[in-house]
Amino acid sequence: MVGRYQAKRNFGWGKSIRFAVRRAYKACSDPDRFPSEKRFIYSATPFFNWAKENGIGDLARGDPQLTLEEYGAHKRDEVQEAEVAVGTAQNHLSASNQVFKVLTGSDQFWISPSEFSGSRTYIRTVPPDGMDHAVIESLIEALTVEGLSRVAAGVGLARYGGLRREEFCLANLDRWLSEAPSGSIRVVDGTKGGIVPRRQIPLTERLQLAIDFAISVRPMGSCNLLDPAERYKHFKLGEVQRARKVLKEFGIDGYHELRAAYACDRYEQISGFPAPVMAGGQRTAGKDADREARMRVSIELGHRRPSITTAYYGGRREQLCPRFIGGRCA
Repeated sequence: MVGRYQAKRNFGWGKSIRFAVRRAYKACSDPDRFPSEKRFIYSATPFFNWAKENGIGDLARGDPQLTLEEYGAHKRDEVQEAEVAVGTAQNHLSASNQVFKVLTGSDQFWISPSEFSGSRTYIRTVPPDGMDHAVIESLIEALTVEGLSRVAAGVGLARYGGLRREEFCLANLDRWLSEAPSGSIRVVDGTKGGIVPRRQIPLTERLQLAIDFAISVRPMGSCNLLDPAERYKHFKLGEVQRARKVLKEFGIDGYHELRAAYACDRYEQISGFPAPVMAGGQRTAGKDADREARMRVSIELGHRRPSITTAYYGGRREQLCPRFIGGRCA
């Protein structure tokens, strides 16, 4: 199945992705295979928005399968950041599969929603990447050599401050410098869902060094890692995206792993015991100490619910099932 129109973009269905999908849906010979048009477009809207934000205007251009997989990775990050529920992410990914199905008339391009969004209950069972400080130092050095010094600074801020990608890109370094004497800094810029009250992180020696390095490599006239004339979107799709290859070479799957490593460190500092995921899935801290650590780390990470922390350093059970799969014991 190809578009019936002269437009070459989006498999011949039109210039705009949303318009092309609507047109292909209406022309579908068997619309009963898909949800109602209104429901279909509603579920696919997050995919349309993601494509627009990432400069994708033609789904037929390049590798459509890679586009789907990149969207799947984006949804996986949202689930791990607790921005969307697993079920919602799976619905969005299913809708993206249907988008390509109506455009091409086949299942040629498809991804598994559950493979990317995970199980309905996500409890980390393996230690996060980047726990070794020596590896982080080597990674920062390698990124700097590659001409990605701003991303190198962001890696340090994410690992030793528990910051999200957008947070370390937009952080007001001058304000942090003025707050340093208090022994903690406030996370305000680039946060998700507004500013979380009392979101302060302790200013450790390693975090102070990371801030100093960020200040040394930031563009002239800027209070953060972006050039005054640069948009976050362009920085994200440029240097930040290119740096992912270097991260993977050092065994780090993504920037979110650095936040998880920070969470594990903070759990141990607060409770006096290793994070569950660092102790073979076993909670060694007492219930009160565990509860206190989860609450404080949750606030430092910018979440409002301590239960989210299971995705960072494991569950609350004293002993997790050794064959924990998909939210239940196999």
